[in-house]
Amino acid sequence: MLKKLFSVKNLAIFVFALAFFSTAALAAPAPFVVKDGTWYRQNNGKLSIALALNDGLATEAGWIYWLFADPDAAEQTKGMERGLYFYDGQAQKYLFLPIAADIDINAVYVSPNGEKFFLESCGKAESNDTALEMYTFKDMKAAFRVGKVVSVVTSPQWIDAGRFIYSRFEPGTSRGLTDDSANEWISLAMYDAIADKEFVLKAATPTANFTFLALSEDGVIALE
Repeated sequence: MLKKLFSVKNLAIFVFALAFFSTAALAAPAPFVVKDGTWYRQNNGKLSIALALNDGLATEAGWIYWLFADPDAAEQTKGMERGLYFYDGQAQKYLFLPIAADIDINAVYVSPNGEKFFLESCGKAESNDTALEMYTFKDMKAAFRVGKVVSVVTSPQWIDAGRFIYSRFEPGTSRGLTDDSANEWISLAMYDAIADKEFVLKAATPTANFTFLALSEDGVIALE
């Protein structure tokens, strides 16, 4: 069953005029350069075609690209430090976030103003739960974490520059199913970066889960 849970229009929209990378410490020199729209990796003064960066993310601060480099998994990233690299559209500025060897990156969600991002990751261990962490480009430090989220139906999404919506599993709950991945209750939640607080928009019940599907002009649509 589809349900519209609340009106986006009735909630305040927070907008910040901070340029991407403006206050962050930048690493140098950048491993990549751009020539005629093609990304090249710099290695000991030589250029080679780089592993494709993810599609650019349009923000109020300009285009942002990101690449997860795992030197043990991709030949094009041999010799690079394992982690996430963020770039502007011309590879003139970049930031780096180290990623532990037992973690893989599924997706990156950058806020509309280019100030913050949520990192979706999963562990390589037997319990490979999907987690979300929010970072600010200003200091590249994690400010918020959700330990176990749902991302197989619809990806989490920024509502605006301050609010991020997602579906999460409720720890300690069980529906008595044999499939562990679907056993825990699922609630619809939102993190408000301004209040630095998580809000449960629709709590799971003994008979119903609530999974985020989409945003519309006048509300949030969830699957019950």
